[in-house]
Amino acid sequence: QETPELNTMLMESTFKIGGPARPPKTGVSIGTGFVIGKPIMMSLRGWYVLVTAAHVLDDVSGDYLSIVFRRKLPDETYSLVETPILFRIGEKNLYVKHPTADVAALYITVPAGSEVPLLSEDFLADDETFVNVRIHPGSNLTALGYPYGASANEWGFPILRSGKLASYPLTPIKVV
Repeated sequence: QETPELNTMLMESTFKIGGPARPPKTGVSIGTGFVIGKPIMMSLRGWYVLVTAAHVLDDVSGDYLSIVFRRKLPDETYSLVETPILFRIGEKNLYVKHPTADVAALYITVPAGSEVPLLSEDFLADDETFVNVRIHPGSNLTALGYPYGASANEWGFPILRSGKLASYPLTPIKVV
C-alpha cells in the first residue's frame, strides 16, 4: 500500500467540530480541528489528540463537543459519523490550553470504522522548520478549514485555501 501524500493525509486528519454556543452567544460554535498522534512509549500504538483554537472549545456550552468524523464505504464514498466527545465536566475543562496562544488540545477516541491517519507531532512547525524549509514573506501558504461551517463536499472534508504569507518577521515564533 502506497504512503499517501501530505495534503491527502492532512485532509483525512482535519474535522469540523462544534456545539451549542455559550451565552451570551446564540446558535452554534463551529470550528476546525486536526488530529495528531501522541505515541505510547514501548508500543506501536498512540493516542489521538485533537488540536484546535482554544476559543472554539471555550465557546461551546455543555460537556460534549461534536466532531464530524468520516467512514469510508465500499463504493469509495463516505458517510458522516457525528460523534459526541466529552471535553468538559461542569466547569472543569478536560482540554489543555496554551498559556498565551489560542491553541487547545484534547485526547479523543476515534469511532470504530473511521480511519484517521496517526500523524506525528513532528508535523508541527517550529522556528527551526521555518529556517530549514526557507519559509519567508511571500511564501505560498495553504490552510484547511470550514469557513462559516462550510465543507468542501457532502462527505465533510475541509476546504483547502491558499495565499501568500504576508507577515514579517516570521521568527521567533514564541510570543513574549
